[in-house]
Amino acid sequence: MATVVPGEQNTTTQPTPLQASTQPVGPPAPQSSPSHAPAASQAIQGRSESAASRNGGARQSRGRERARESSRRGRGATRGRSRGRGRRGGTTGARHDDLSEGWTFNRTACETVVLESALAEKVIQNRARMFCSNAITQLKLQCDARSRPCTSCGFTVLFLQGLIDQLRNWVNEDIRLRNKDQECVSIAEMYRYVSVLLLSHTTGFSFEKTIEVLRQAGSTAPSLDRVRFIADNILAYAPTGRGRQGEMHWNAQRDQTRQLTEFESIAFRDTRKVFFCPLHLLAILDDDLYGTRASDNQVKMLSARKADKEGHSADALADALFRIILAIRFRRRGEAQTESLKKLFSTVLDGRGEEANTGCIVTADRGYGKQSFLEILSGFGLSSVFVMPEHLLRVHPFVELSYLDPVRDDLEDEALDIGDAEGESEPGAAEMGDTHGEGNGEHPAVAPHQLYCDRRRTFVIDDDPTLGPEAFFATKNAGTGRGRSRQRSMNAIAVRERGTDKFSKVLRFMYTVPAWIQDALNTWIAVPKQNIDKKFTLFQTLRRGNEMQDLQDVVSVFLRERCEVLTVSQRCADWFVLRQFCVTGTNAGLVLMSSPCFRSILRLPASSGTEETTIPQWFERFYKGWFSTKTSTEAMMRGSANECAVLSALRAKPFVTAVFEVGMLAVKERRFLACSPDGIAVLDTSIYDSEGVGEVTMQDGEGNDIILACVEIKTRVADSSVGEAVLLSCPDVVLCEAGDDTFHKYNPQGHMAQIMQQMFVLGLRVGIYVAAAETGILYIVVYRCSEMVLRTC
Repeated sequence: MATVVPGEQNTTTQPTPLQASTQPVGPPAPQSSPSHAPAASQAIQGRSESAASRNGGARQSRGRERARESSRRGRGATRGRSRGRGRRGGTTGARHDDLSEGWTFNRTACETVVLESALAEKVIQNRARMFCSNAITQLKLQCDARSRPCTSCGFTVLFLQGLIDQLRNWVNEDIRLRNKDQECVSIAEMYRYVSVLLLSHTTGFSFEKTIEVLRQAGSTAPSLDRVRFIADNILAYAPTGRGRQGEMHWNAQRDQTRQLTEFESIAFRDTRKVFFCPLHLLAILDDDLYGTRASDNQVKMLSARKADKEGHSADALADALFRIILAIRFRRRGEAQTESLKKLFSTVLDGRGEEANTGCIVTADRGYGKQSFLEILSGFGLSSVFVMPEHLLRVHPFVELSYLDPVRDDLEDEALDIGDAEGESEPGAAEMGDTHGEGNGEHPAVAPHQLYCDRRRTFVIDDDPTLGPEAFFATKNAGTGRGRSRQRSMNAIAVRERGTDKFSKVLRFMYTVPAWIQDALNTWIAVPKQNIDKKFTLFQTLRRGNEMQDLQDVVSVFLRERCEVLTVSQRCADWFVLRQFCVTGTNAGLVLMSSPCFRSILRLPASSGTEETTIPQWFERFYKGWFSTKTSTEAMMRGSANECAVLSALRAKPFVTAVFEVGMLAVKERRFLACSPDGIAVLDTSIYDSEGVGEVTMQDGEGNDIILACVEIKTRVADSSVGEAVLLSCPDVVLCEAGDDTFHKYNPQGHMAQIMQQMFVLGLRVGIYVAAAETGILYIVVYRCSEMVLRTC
């Protein structure tokens, strides 16, 4: 298996921004003029004191003109609306650190590893197994300590008892203070209230309907008025000091978050005793409790800020395996997110030493990808894996070239302009001893739109769309924790992959993990397609003795006479690349359906279009299909996942001898015509009567007559399409001819051109159309095609 792993460290002297590097930032200095590079390098490092005096007028004017031109185009730091790119607050006279200082650039190398032993088993499966084992042990221990049965009811009481008791006390205090005509809430009523909530949220029923269902089931359900009273008056804090005056929206007078400290401490205290396993925990940090967009949530929590409403912001920590919340903390008014996270993890760790937490790995979305968060986690002794936002340039050492200076002129002129800016911005800086040289890792003040001088060129990744995939790796001593965590290294990864037609996509990660899984995470594995069954795969080179080998050879020889094998499997890297500039099933269907002759032969109504599609228009459609970045829809993914089960069910049919899987095949004489059928079936001749069967048969290696057919599987996912297919479902196979009434009844018009194109490419006269649902096959259609129809294609 091909992998990319960090190789030897680059121990050479750290290059200046204009010295040689693996990733050029701009046009290199001319080799024929050696004096250009030193002069530009000195200008960037603040060592040239005469640059401004020699070329001040012309170069300053040229720099200001480029800045004005950039402003007119609406780009760079002078743009009216901040885009989040570049460093904030970059003003003349400011000092900027070298963002690559302390990072060691490592070369990458290719190795061959076994996926199961390298990552899946050592890192994921083993941690999940140990985490589950520890959670089960702790769960039994807590149940035994509190005399609770190991049942669903016992577990519910175990995790809710402490919180329910405290909430009931706060509600009763509020009743005594303000609602004297109401009875105090009992513990039984609180549990009945919880049961109504659970059933209502899982079924979507209203409270009234939920109570009715519980009563019909024989349960003791609370009254609707009592449920509504508890829901309106339940408190997450003591009622003393609670204000009831003011407007009906959140403001400083109604902000109660400062009273939630005790609730935050006890809410998940019992849950953490069971599921917080610092040696094997994979935790995720987020500021939203729902896994969807906030504007799409049917039920809002207290935090409705993402839907343009006022509300509290909350940070939550959860187990990534079972998605069990371990802690929540509401952010106080005016409190920084970093301070909230410090208090959140202080509550979670509850006095644990940092040496005991190194096995806990925390990850989060891109909103937490900041240096301060990494330092907080490292200070607590926690490990972390973060995805860096592509627009943040001040945290990750690697940066994309397209996110730097939008005005990319000659590098020498840019460097000299920076020298001019230095001469203007800080007069007298040299007298004060502030030279910003290379020794302290800082660069002179630069204009906000000149950004590529804040790090070494080795850490600037060219994201030109013509470049191929590549991985970049760097390490740095964390040095923010205490004890053992101080010796851990921080790792930065950047992976360049195909993006758009203008620039490539660069994914950036940073992680600090325990040493015992460091090597596994440092290995970037090229994950192959799932193991294929060699017994039912054509054209594969690994020949293993099985009863299907001779039949495989016969089918392979027949197909090779007409077709050229482009790939052995589908949806692999080669398949996605080679299908470009090929007219496959979807595109071929558009062309065939536009042909009046083809439509008349298949007895289809004439096309409603009045204008004929021109050749340039066809090519424009093809380009969009070849180079589009559209991802698979949910229905497509569910259909692809269902194909293996459908093929297995098809092989079990009595008239089917075998079904082989293939990749992409193309016609030898017309290599632009290609198809990727779902399978090639070998049928028994008994499926047809003796009359006319000879024209579609061939002989296997033993002289027996067989029929070859291409297979196309369509899984119905939408309710409407499933209902239509169910009405047509039948246990027996349906036989028909291409274009007759039965063919039109069972084959949707949108699929006809695709299956006919597959038969033409493969040179077959018989095809199989399988309509299936996720529960199984609905019906099977075996259709024959005449030679005249194939010639029309």
